[in-house]
Amino acid sequence: MQAIKFHELQWIRDDSWQRSYRLRAGMRDLLALRWSHERGLNASAEARRRRWNFLCIGYLSKQVIVQSPNHALPLAIFKQGALRFTDGRVYRLKHTSPLCIAAEWQDGQGRPLLRLNVESGAVEMCQKPASGALYDTALLIALGWYLLMSMHLDMQMV
Repeated sequence: MQAIKFHELQWIRDDSWQRSYRLRAGMRDLLALRWSHERGLNASAEARRRRWNFLCIGYLSKQVIVQSPNHALPLAIFKQGALRFTDGRVYRLKHTSPLCIAAEWQDGQGRPLLRLNVESGAVEMCQKPASGALYDTALLIALGWYLLMSMHLDMQMV
C-alpha cells in the first residue's frame, strides 16, 4: 500500500543535551515530546492543549502506561505491541524493517494508519484521519516516537 503524504511531518530535536523533540509541519509545531530527564524512562507529550504522560514499567517485558497529567487513572496501556485503551479501542505497532528503527501503527483491523522512521525523522500518514480520530492520531505519533527513540537509545547502551 502506498502511503499518502497529507503533510510533510518531521521530528526536530530541540536540544542536544536534553531529550526533547518537536513534530513540525513546515514551520508550524504540532506536537512536543520531552523525557523527564536525560537518562529517564518517563516522558510527557503535548499537542493542541492535550497532554499525556508516558510511564515505562519493567525492562524485559516493558509496558508503557499512558496517563493524563490531570488524572491518576490510565487512559491506555502499551504492552506486547498493542496499545489498549480503557474503552476497548486497540492499535498495534508493527516494526517495518529489521535494518532501521521504523514502525507502523495499525488500527484494530490491521489497516495501516501512520509510519514513523527514527533515522529520517519522518512521519507518514497512510490515510487521512477522521475528525474524531485526531486525538488518537496525535497520541499514536507521540507514543510511537517515544517507543522508537527509547528502543534506539537502549540499543546504543548495549
